[in-house]
Amino acid sequence: MSVIELIRSALAGRPAWLVGGVVRDLALGRPPPEDIDIAVEDDARAAARELVRAARAAGHVAACFELSEEFGGWRVVAREGRQRWQVDLQPLRGGSLQADLRLRDFTVNAIAEPLAGGERIDPLGGIDDLAARRLRAATAQAFVDDPLRVMRLARISVELGLRA
Repeated sequence: MSVIELIRSALAGRPAWLVGGVVRDLALGRPPPEDIDIAVEDDARAAARELVRAARAAGHVAACFELSEEFGGWRVVAREGRQRWQVDLQPLRGGSLQADLRLRDFTVNAIAEPLAGGERIDPLGGIDDLAARRLRAATAQAFVDDPLRVMRLARISVELGLRA
């Protein structure tokens, strides 16, 4: 079972979405990264604990810990043999999935896919930007909100061959 299948199984019935780089990489036909971001509509702590239970039941060594008391984020780290992965679970920011995606760094990372399946949610045109090989800030405020995003711009641009 892949890590994404494990996540889908563990969080079945919970409103949750794959977000960010994992969705971008899957859209590009790349293998999913070892670090996966999940946005949850409700309690990230409970979701992290459910994922740890499912990972352990599948034979992984897994644990979770709080990333941010202020933002309610939790991280699950796991390994099975040589395979290592981590999942960051964050509650939706801004009150909705659309608002959460608008708070992200780049349009190519502001794409979501429902864990339960269904169409990608792409309010900022990230899929079109991937097709055009373009890297755009999600909003004019993106670099003001987090100046370190400038460094991410350089890394993502080089890694994916996108022009800024």
